[in-house]
Amino acid sequence: QSVAPVTMTTTDLRKLLGRFRFTADDVLKQVSVLSGGEKGRLALARLLMTPANLLVLDEPTNHLDIPGREVLEAALLAFGGTVLIASHDRFLLDRVATRIVAIDRGRLTQSVGNYTAYRERLAAATRTAIAAPVAPIVPPDDEDFAAPTPRVESSADGRRLRPERDERQ
Repeated sequence: QSVAPVTMTTTDLRKLLGRFRFTADDVLKQVSVLSGGEKGRLALARLLMTPANLLVLDEPTNHLDIPGREVLEAALLAFGGTVLIASHDRFLLDRVATRIVAIDRGRLTQSVGNYTAYRERLAAATRTAIAAPVAPIVPPDDEDFAAPTPRVESSADGRRLRPERDERQ
């Protein structure tokens, strides 16, 4: 209760803790006796108690067990603000994301929808790019960019001799 906003009642706190699977006597435990997963769930509950319209989460499912992940998903879906998540957890991104912003080779791209929709669009774009005809590469007309033409010497009887080697080789 000492970290809860003044406007939260004991009932509100118990409901919030219940959403994070703290029931009955669990709510009375000291933080020092909680397991790692319980501490993670408690940290998320505390985070959601704080009035905010933006959550920035970096790999939020790391070190959470499956029930903890489910609680996190439910809490994020119920959150009324914007959530920015950096995660490799495809399942979480499929469940809670409504827009994917990807950074690949220094380029930022956006895709509306969850992670599966993003991957489908990416695959379709790749298929389209592969199927598209490739324009031939035309060398520039500039002499500075022209490849050197090897000189071929001929003997007096017209036979070709080996080309001279470029002195730089």
